[in-house]
Amino acid sequence: MEQTNIIMPSWLNHQNWNSKRWKTSLTRTKLSVPAKIFSESLDKTSSILDFGCGRGKYDVFNLIKQGYTNVSGFDPYYYSNHSLLNNSYDNVYLTYVINVIENPVERLEVIKYCWEKCLQTLCVAVRTDGVGEFYTKSGTYQKFYSTQSFTNLIDEALSGELYSIIYNLDGNAIIKRVQKMYFQISLF
Repeated sequence: MEQTNIIMPSWLNHQNWNSKRWKTSLTRTKLSVPAKIFSESLDKTSSILDFGCGRGKYDVFNLIKQGYTNVSGFDPYYYSNHSLLNNSYDNVYLTYVINVIENPVERLEVIKYCWEKCLQTLCVAVRTDGVGEFYTKSGTYQKFYSTQSFTNLIDEALSGELYSIIYNLDGNAIIKRVQKMYFQISLF
């Protein structure tokens, strides 16, 4: 991890949200599918930040159980230890976060923010099992992506960055940053 000093964006304060994003956090006992896929390519000693880890930091705890030694979880609502965000990490994991953000500009900012936090790999997973976007009865927001719409979002968020898509099959795409960076997108 490398230490950096960054002013915290206003979207990290849950009181600024227009939906009840924290209600979308799921309870899990096993490693999520995106975390399982992502972790298989990582060195167990590399630093990992699960950005938007949710209420139980389930992926964080499951990665630690599997022998990963430097894993942290941050969530603006449940685990808002902002000092974790003063660091850069070898790997940043952003799963099922982008699809619950109702503000399109904020979606871009979150991707950019996490990209800037990662030194090697950024893994992003979004929902692709539906169509459109809507507010639920419980006040949460959901947006579903096609491979193309998500690729367009990444292109816009990382405009000017050098990366290329190197794999895309069954809703999974691995995007590699040309300058020693590796970016993975998983669509589930």
